[in-house]
This record gives sequence, C-alpha cells and structure tokens, in this order.
Amino acid sequence: MSAEPTVVEGQKQHTLARRGTIATELSADVARGGISDTSTTLLIFHETYEQFYRDTATDRNKAGLDKEWSFMVRVRCTGVRMTADQWLHFDAQADHFADGTLRLTSRQGVQFNDLLRSNVKLVITVIDAALLTSFGACGEMLRSINATPTPRRTAVHAALHNAAARLSSALLPQTRAHHDILLAEPGDGPALAEEEPLHGATYLPRKFSIALVHGVTQAEPLKPLARWSLACVALPTCGQSLAEGERVHAPMLAAVEGALAKHGVAAERLSQRLTGGHNECARPYAGDIGGVGRAPGLYTLFVGGDSAGTRLSFPIADKVPEAAVATALEPIFAIFAARRAITEGSGDFCNRLGTEELRGLINPALAA
Repeated sequence: MSAEPTVVEGQKQHTLARRGTIATELSADVARGGISDTSTTLLIFHETYEQFYRDTATDRNKAGLDKEWSFMVRVRCTGVRMTADQWLHFDAQADHFADGTLRLTSRQGVQFNDLLRSNVKLVITVIDAALLTSFGACGEMLRSINATPTPRRTAVHAALHNAAARLSSALLPQTRAHHDILLAEPGDGPALAEEEPLHGATYLPRKFSIALVHGVTQAEPLKPLARWSLACVALPTCGQSLAEGERVHAPMLAAVEGALAKHGVAAERLSQRLTGGHNECARPYAGDIGGVGRAPGLYTLFVGGDSAGTRLSFPIADKVPEAAVATALEPIFAIFAARRAITEGSGDFCNRLGTEELRGLINPALAA
C-alpha cells in the first residue's frame, strides 16, 4: 500500500481540521458560486455541496456567462426523528432561502436545494436553531445513523432510537470547524486542528452509514414497485450525473408497473433503483431492477439483486433508451410469471437464469 496521500487526503490533512478558507469564501460578496477546489472538497464535510444548473451551462458558456451556481445543504436526522414543528419550520425556510422544496434522501436526511452562496450559513443556522444539525451528513465519515421510521411507540422502538442517538453522538468527528465557521461559535483561543482518534487525519476512505431496524410495516396503498422504488436527484444539479433521475422516475415507474401488470405479477415485491450516474446514491446495484445513467436519455439495466439488498445485481443491457426500459424488461417479467418457483422472487429468479439467458430474452425486444 502506498504511503503517499491522494490529493483529496492532502486537502483533508492540511486545512486545519476541515476549516481551510471556507469562512472567507462563503462571506465573499462576489459571484453566486465558483468557490475553490479545496473548499468544494471541504464543504462536503459540512453537509454542503456546490452545484450548478447543467441544463443551462452550455448555452451560458457560449454566451460568455458564468454557470448558474447554487448550493445544497443536508440535514442529519439521526434515527429519522423530526417533529412536525421542525418540518414546518424547514418548509417555510425553503420557500424563503431555497427553491421551495425539501428532498428526502435514501439515508433519511432532508435537503435544501438551490441556495445562493450568501444563504448557506443562514440555512445552517436555521437548522441548528431547530435543534437539528447539518454536521456529519456528508463526506467520508459515518454520515448517518438510520432507524425504522415507523411511528409505533414500543419499548423496542424506543431502544432503537436511543441507540441511534448514542451511536451518532459517539461516532461524530471531534473537529469544531463546523461551529467555528458556519455557526459563528468560535472558541476562546485560536483555531487548532483537533485530534481525531476514530477518523484519523484523513478521515475514512469512503462514506459509511449504520442502520438499526425492527418490524417495519409496509405502507399502503402504494403498489409494491412504487413502495420499494428509489431515484436520485441527478440532473440538473448533480455533477456526477450523465442522465436524468427523479425527473423521469414517475413515468418510467408507471411504464414498468404496466409491464408487470400485463403478465400478472404487479403485486410481487420488487425494488427498482434509478440513478443518473455511477455515484450510486439510490443504490442501483442492490435492488431487483437497477438503472444507471450512461448518457443523456440512456441507461445501463441491472437485475438479479433482491429487494432486501443482500445481493448485488448484474448488467443485462447497456445504453437502453429511457422510453425502452419497460420494453426491455417485459420479456423477463413474462418468463418470470411462467417459470418461477413457488415463493421465488424476481431477483432470485434472474440470478438463477443468469446473464446470457436473460440477454437472449431482451435483445430481440430492444431490436424490434
């Protein structure tokens, strides 16, 4: 293993425990975005991503204009605990400072989107005032402690949520940089790089999450596919996306549900995960059906995982047009309905048939 740190690890090591020049850059009364590369990396550890509207970037560049920069701020909701008053408070602030929406993430967070640079610290202060935090929701650290969202009040559920709260507190980084630069709570003396006994000087090599679960009741009246479906935000703000995510999720889901219903298997529990690119935010490789953006309007399709997320799926078709996703999957649904074993799920069935047989089924459908 090489002892030389990567560029990103060097940025983590030499920026005074994730402080860098963030405070100066966020306070600068200049462009609405376009902060330095180092601050872009460090802001992720403070639950903020710099983004830009990719829908307009090319035309603005041709016109000699800067990108339409914005920021996203994520709330860390340990054990998915939030009161109605907290939600309503965030909802009102989203109208005032963001784009009027709140996004619920696959890891039980809440996101404000389309913030101007000058509003980033204001929104983080709003979150803190509501007795929640944005600290520890992004970056290469333990970024979330998830627990069952069921509202049942039992001793078991109380124990799960108490355990989630204790884990969250114990496993957060020790740095006070978040409070120093974003909440205007500097210490009495000069800022020093705190020791990190768990995370170390470079933090973790990848993001990490923990989930505590017990007895989740299925939501009604959603159809099973809709109940177990996820999509990432993708375009127009995600810099990793090559294709659409949430903006095409509903029509794609409806088309796949129609194909399932045609063959009498719409009541089966299947999970569908859609992401605009390889960053895997909606976990496309862990469900029965996965779609990963390859280019505008084109997706790689995966099958063979399972709805519980215990087995990775495998690719069966590449660069499938958005409108042809259901068409490509329909022959699989037909043979699943006809040949599956009793109690065999879709992912198990596809895994049993294997890549070559499944590709032989869908290639004629895509060529038609």
